[in-house]
Amino acid sequence: MKKIILIILVLNSIYTCGQNDFSKNLETKIVNDSVQVDFFKALFSIDSLISNVEIEKNRNKVQKTIKFSRQKEKKEKHERKRIKRIYNTIHNTFLEKYNIEAHFSDIFINGNYNCVSATALYSYVFESLEIPYKIKETPTHVYLVVYPKSYKIYIETTVPGEYAYLMPKKSKIKEVVDELVSYKLVTQNEVLEKGYQKFYEDYFYGKESIQKESLIGIQFYNQGVFYLQEGNEPEAYNYFEKAKHSYQSPFISLYLKAYTINKIFELKYETKEDVSFFIEVISDDKINKELDVSDLKSILYKITKHKSNQLIRETLKQLQTITDLEIKMTCLEFLYEYLALEEASNENYKQALLDCDELLNINKDNKKAKQIVEYFIFKKVHLSTLETKDLEDFEYSCEKYPFIKSNNRYPISLAHLYANISLNSYQNSQKSYGEKYRMKFENVMDNNDIIESVNKNLISQLYLKAGNYYYYKSQYRTSYPIYKKGLSYLPYDSELLKKSKWSKEEFKN
Repeated sequence: MKKIILIILVLNSIYTCGQNDFSKNLETKIVNDSVQVDFFKALFSIDSLISNVEIEKNRNKVQKTIKFSRQKEKKEKHERKRIKRIYNTIHNTFLEKYNIEAHFSDIFINGNYNCVSATALYSYVFESLEIPYKIKETPTHVYLVVYPKSYKIYIETTVPGEYAYLMPKKSKIKEVVDELVSYKLVTQNEVLEKGYQKFYEDYFYGKESIQKESLIGIQFYNQGVFYLQEGNEPEAYNYFEKAKHSYQSPFISLYLKAYTINKIFELKYETKEDVSFFIEVISDDKINKELDVSDLKSILYKITKHKSNQLIRETLKQLQTITDLEIKMTCLEFLYEYLALEEASNENYKQALLDCDELLNINKDNKKAKQIVEYFIFKKVHLSTLETKDLEDFEYSCEKYPFIKSNNRYPISLAHLYANISLNSYQNSQKSYGEKYRMKFENVMDNNDIIESVNKNLISQLYLKAGNYYYYKSQYRTSYPIYKKGLSYLPYDSELLKKSKWSKEEFKN
C-alpha cells in the first residue's frame, strides 16, 4: 500500500466563527451522550497551566455577574428583554476581542474569545439560570438558540450588535437572509427554493443540536487544526485524540486514521514501543480494514530486518491479542516463517522444528515449514547409525508430519534403515529380525524406483550376510534365492554371483 497522502479536510473545517465561508451542502451530525462532568472546569482542560484555584475564581466571577438576573420574568416580553440584558452583560463584562485561536481560559486572562469559547460561556450562564437553550453547529461555526421551543432567540456570540441577538420578526428575516447571501454563506437559489421564512427557520433552528460537552472537544479540535496548519502533525494528532472523547467528527476520524496509517509505515520498528504501536493499530477494526496483506508484510519485514529474534518473539506474543483472525494469522505466519528459516540456517534443529510446528498449525500447507522439516528429518536419518531407535524416531516423525511420506527421500531413508537393521540382525544371529527387516527392505525397493539412490555396498553386504547365514549351515536351497534377490538389485556384484552359483551347484548335487 502506498503511503496515504493526508488530504486534510479539517483545514477547511475549523470553527472560524464567521471569519470563513461555510462549506456548501455539508452538515456534520454529532450524536453525543451527556457525560457527568464539571462542565465549567472541563472547559479549562486545554490549558495545562491553570490551577483549580484560578478556575474557581473565574467561576465565582461569572456567578457574581449573573446574580442580578436569577429571577425569570413572567411575561414573555419581559423575559425576552431579560435574555438580551444577560447577553449584553456577559459580552460587555468578559468578551473584549475576537481571536480565532483563543481558548476558554483566555476569556478570563485577556478577554480574547472565539465562537466556541463564547458559546461555552453562554451555555454555562444559561444553564446556571435554568434558561433552556440549544447549541447549533454548522461545518465551521457554533451558536445558540435560547428558548428553542418558544421564543427561538438566535444568539451569535462573536458578532455583537444588530445581528448578534435576533428573534424571528418578519420585518428582519429578509434582511438577515440577504446578509447571509451577500457573505456567500448560502446561495440565492437555496433561499428562493424554500422562501425566506422557511429558509430562515431551517438555517438557524433546523440543524442538529450538539451537547454542551462537545464544546470541550471542539477546543481541542481547533487546536489540532492550528498545529496541522503549522505542519506539526504529531501535536495535531495529540489534540485530535483528545477531541474525539467529547466531540464526534468525521474529520477527526479521517485525520486520525490517515495519520496512524502513515505512521505505521514510517516507523523503523527498532523498539518494543514501535511494535506495540503497530499491534495497537491493527487491533483497531476501523483502521485495519484499510490494510491489505502486502501492507502487513511490508511492515513485518521491517521488524525482521533488524534480525532481533527476541524482539520478533515478543511481537508474536503481542499478536495473540489480535481478534481479527485473518490479520492475526497473516502476521503470525510471516514471523514464524522468518524465525524458522533463521533457526534452520543456523542449524538450530530443535527450535527450527518448534517454529515449523507453529507455522503448520497456522497453515498446514506452508511450503517453507515443510521444506525445513524434511531437511532436518532426512538429515537426521542420513547422519544416524541406522539402528532400530533411529527407525522408531523416523516413523514417529512421519506420523507427526505425514507430508514427509510424499517426498522421494522417504522410501530411500526407509530402505537404508531396514537394510542396516536387517544386516545387524544377521550379524548378531538374530535371524527372525533379519528376515523381518529384509522383507521390509525388499517391499520398499520393489515398489519404488530408488535403486540408484540406495547404498550399493549396503545392499551387497546385506544379501551376502543373509545368504551366508544359511549357506554355511548347508541350507543351499534357502541361501540361493537370497543371493538371487540381491542380484536383482546388483546384477554385476561378483560376490553375489559367485555365492549364487555355488549354492545352486550344491543343492543340485
